[in-house]
Amino acid sequence: MSTRFLPALGCAAVLTSIPPVLGAPATPAEILARAREAAGGDGWDGVASVHYTARVTTGGLEGQVEGWDDAVTGRHLETYAIGPVTGADGYDGSTVWSKDDSGQVRPEEGEDSRLGTANEAYRRCRAYWYPERWPAEMEHAGERTEDDRSFHVIRIVPDGGRPFQLWID
Repeated sequence: MSTRFLPALGCAAVLTSIPPVLGAPATPAEILARAREAAGGDGWDGVASVHYTARVTTGGLEGQVEGWDDAVTGRHLETYAIGPVTGADGYDGSTVWSKDDSGQVRPEEGEDSRLGTANEAYRRCRAYWYPERWPAEMEHAGERTEDDRSFHVIRIVPDGGRPFQLWID
């Protein structure tokens, strides 16, 4: 069970609360600078770590997720207890690992895990706002509309990761 999506939900909530400035061509840096300003601006400069907890209901089971992120390097730890299922996963800066409900810890060495962790660490250290933290290729992939809302779409490929899109309204 992976709960790596929870920090992304928080990021999506912040980034989708930006007043739209569509129509004029914009660079990814300009769009992200506006997003950062709308989400607190320079207040993010002093954030070194993030701790979060969440109540989760899935498949009729209830539980809790707790996580810690190093907001500068992207290292992270996330634990969960959902019904009878417990475990953890994390990234220590070099090794991706998981702990299953039997308590066994194992490194996750597959290519998919490596690519996914690079993306996850990139997002957790907010490298889209602080490119010196984790290099990436970035391009404005256009504007999209969904449910009567307009978005700038930024395509990002973190070093060591796979492409993903960041939609900002």
